[in-house]
Amino acid sequence: MKKREHIKIVLLGDKMTGKTSLRKRYFSGHFNETELATIGAGFDSRVFTLQDKEYEMEVWDTSGEEKYQSICRMYYRNAAVAILCYDVTIYSTFQKLNYWIGELYKIQESCKIYVCATKLDLLDQYEANPQINFVESYARENGVKFFLTSSKTGENLVYSMRSWMTTLAIHKIHRVVPIQ
Repeated sequence: MKKREHIKIVLLGDKMTGKTSLRKRYFSGHFNETELATIGAGFDSRVFTLQDKEYEMEVWDTSGEEKYQSICRMYYRNAAVAILCYDVTIYSTFQKLNYWIGELYKIQESCKIYVCATKLDLLDQYEANPQINFVESYARENGVKFFLTSSKTGENLVYSMRSWMTTLAIHKIHRVVPIQ
């Protein structure tokens, strides 16, 4: 039997930014309009193969509520990737991204970071706040990739998750990301 490599991904961001919806839509294909707030963390995993090697992607969805932050930090340990989520229509959730990076780096400095604007479907009714070009500049200046997703419609979700997994697996193959 082949040895399976594990890739741990943590979803970080303020409460109500769509982290749980992103995880559940990707793993189950369903969207719940009335998703409850996460207490502590949620978890899903999926096995995939790349270049004849098997990987298990573990996605940890952490609570964005301040009262759970001390317990959530333990889920950051050994994460290869952090997906920083913000609500594309709420500026304050974008402003907190630097806070989440700081919290992550207290525990796991070698983590690859992606910025994910959630709730893309809301742009039919609301304006992006901040504007998308501002976030793209922020991502470029900080050397991170930026994705727009909608868990409600599924738009860009599979593409984004595959991109994250493939990038990580390739880095693991070339030993850029340390094997945990």
